Amino acid sequence: MRFIKPILIASIALPTLFGQVTNVQAASTTPLLDLWTDESKSKSSNPSDTYYLYRKPIKGAFFKNMYSGYTFYYPYAWNLDAHQIPNYARLYHYNFRIDITVQNTAQIYSTNAAYISKTTADIKKYITKDSSWSKSNGKFRLVEYSRPVVKGISDDMNKYAYLFVEKGKFVYTFQLKTSDKHYAQKRKDLLYIASTFQATTPKKFDLKKTTKLSNPDISYSYQGNSLRIPKNSFMIGLYTSNSRDVDLLSSKLKSDIGSQFFYKPIDSKFDSYTKELLNKKRLPVVTFLLEQGNGVKNPQITRDIISGKYDANIQNWAQEIKKLNGPVFIRFGNEMNGSWAQWSHQNNYNDPDLYKLAYRHFVDIFRKNNTKNAYFVWNPNISSSPNYEWNHATMYYPGDKYVDWIGLTAYNFGNGTFSRFLYFDSLYENLYYDYSRTFSSKPMLIGEFGSVETGGSKAKFVSEFFAKIPTKYTNIKIALWFSAKHDNYNFSVGTSQSSLDAFTKNMKNTNVIKGLK
Repeated sequence: MRFIKPILIASIALPTLFGQVTNVQAASTTPLLDLWTDESKSKSSNPSDTYYLYRKPIKGAFFKNMYSGYTFYYPYAWNLDAHQIPNYARLYHYNFRIDITVQNTAQIYSTNAAYISKTTADIKKYITKDSSWSKSNGKFRLVEYSRPVVKGISDDMNKYAYLFVEKGKFVYTFQLKTSDKHYAQKRKDLLYIASTFQATTPKKFDLKKTTKLSNPDISYSYQGNSLRIPKNSFMIGLYTSNSRDVDLLSSKLKSDIGSQFFYKPIDSKFDSYTKELLNKKRLPVVTFLLEQGNGVKNPQITRDIISGKYDANIQNWAQEIKKLNGPVFIRFGNEMNGSWAQWSHQNNYNDPDLYKLAYRHFVDIFRKNNTKNAYFVWNPNISSSPNYEWNHATMYYPGDKYVDWIGLTAYNFGNGTFSRFLYFDSLYENLYYDYSRTFSSKPMLIGEFGSVETGGSKAKFVSEFFAKIPTKYTNIKIALWFSAKHDNYNFSVGTSQSSLDAFTKNMKNTNVIKGLK
């Protein structure tokens, strides 16, 4: 937090009474408090001067977000998490949290009303009260809702309220989460915040200025197999619909393949193919989809994971991976920020904490089994759906303590109704810089990517990523190409002779790592 000398605020009357301001007793730790604390301590290289905070005992704290453009007062004893302020700010304590995001509806070609309507669409049947009012400082709407308690969460908080503040083309969005026991007081506190709220002119910041770019030397060793990726190098990997087709591609490319990823449902048992890959000196990347193997949709699967329904399956994976003679990477519930995923916001009451708790529960089982050769990848999609600030990838980050690698995913879909052909630089540059700033302490991998032929040169796309990753995107240490068809898009290696030749030629580069040691 940044503390500076107090200034006189003449335009805002300071409330002198808040709930939970004085004599707040320290509570024992809970999964939710641990989560929010870990998130607040996670590293970023965002600018440190994006906000102003002045605390004064009894009377409260004055918070000004210069980046997003707003001010308000809040109770003195509350914690502020401002480390991801370009995307969100958070107020929290042992019995609540309030996430604050700002949506410029003009930038998403929408209206305030449409934004609020879509935000509340998936929680509509859980709404208990909906009220609106207008004041000189904005147009307000309070949407209150609740969900069933999740039995696997100690001291679960299942009461929510959205406070939407409209001012021009901006909607300032506050999401309160607390327990039934504390709801009345926290609702009152939220309304106090609303009464002191003022919209201000956002200040422009050069976010790239503070971005720290890394060029790590990766070295993991475990029982005879080691992963070694020197600086200015990266490991190439593949996915094919039939896993063993990677061996055919390897022959076609006249090169070994460094890594391979495959998908497994959360209710699966250990797949011995993981061991087979290690025996081939190929790094296994197991992607766990939060789905059932029988294909039956389970909207509450995230809560089921938290509550222990799949603990036996997860433990089986943890125990069997522990026996292996090399490192294994695990992607848990990737693309959680996309509405196409069963584990996205739409089945979780617009509450990203539920995904994060499921992720942490999964990792904790591996840790309890002392599975030291498992490395955990957190991997959102470049595109959030809906493309709203409250659904930004950062909202789903489970904290530095639970993430070993940051995953990036972006595809070139070529020319189409809603897309155009994008070469690697155009596709990944902004994403890479954003993640380098936002998650500044972690190495990166491209969890899956690919290109079609339509609208440009796939061969050029291939040559560009081989050239640019080890020189410009030096913190990307592994890149996994999705060599398969998806819907009407064919990302397979070798869809043309020129793209196959580009792969074959570049696989010979000395800075391309093609296997474990």
